[in-house]
Amino acid sequence: MASSSDLRARVAASLVAASVLALGLAGTLSCNPGAGAGSLTGTLTVRDCGLVDAPFDLDPDFFIAEGLLAGLHIRIQHGSDLPVRSDGFWIDVLTSQAIVDLGLGTPVPVASGSREDPLKVSLYLNATCPVSRHTAPVVLEGVGGTVTFEQIYDPATPGQPNIVGTLDSVDLVDPASPSTRHATVSGSFDFIYNRGRPAQRYP
Repeated sequence: MASSSDLRARVAASLVAASVLALGLAGTLSCNPGAGAGSLTGTLTVRDCGLVDAPFDLDPDFFIAEGLLAGLHIRIQHGSDLPVRSDGFWIDVLTSQAIVDLGLGTPVPVASGSREDPLKVSLYLNATCPVSRHTAPVVLEGVGGTVTFEQIYDPATPGQPNIVGTLDSVDLVDPASPSTRHATVSGSFDFIYNRGRPAQRYP
């Protein structure tokens, strides 16, 4: 079994890789240049960062989505800097068609189990709790709650639709330390998916 330090190292490496991938995809695949509207609020505990049941407001103002094969990678973030220096929220949709098949407007459960789940979510806090030589990055994985899409980009459907949805009581934990690092958030997002336009890091 991997040690806690090994797990955290893998999480940190995954976040950096995701940041690089997002930037690389932004130049070649479909994305949104950042404009949109939304909210993300709740409570947050990260004891090694001095936060215990603290109110949390992401105040998102940067929204992008990258299409990868049949899936969709959505980033809802405060500010347009790299994820490794920002606070933000990932929604990884396995396939847009799976969401359409479930029915737009249908709450989709958030889970941390099978890779075949329709979606995964995570919250990263690299601005609120910067990584240091003494602390691991704060990346919380979704384990409960729901995400409801009212509209979603589907490669099989013509047009450039909005991506619109809500987050309801989404529970997130650090798998390496769930009792000392966890959060519950709710919110919404609404932005236009613009096919073929490069993302701007600083809109």
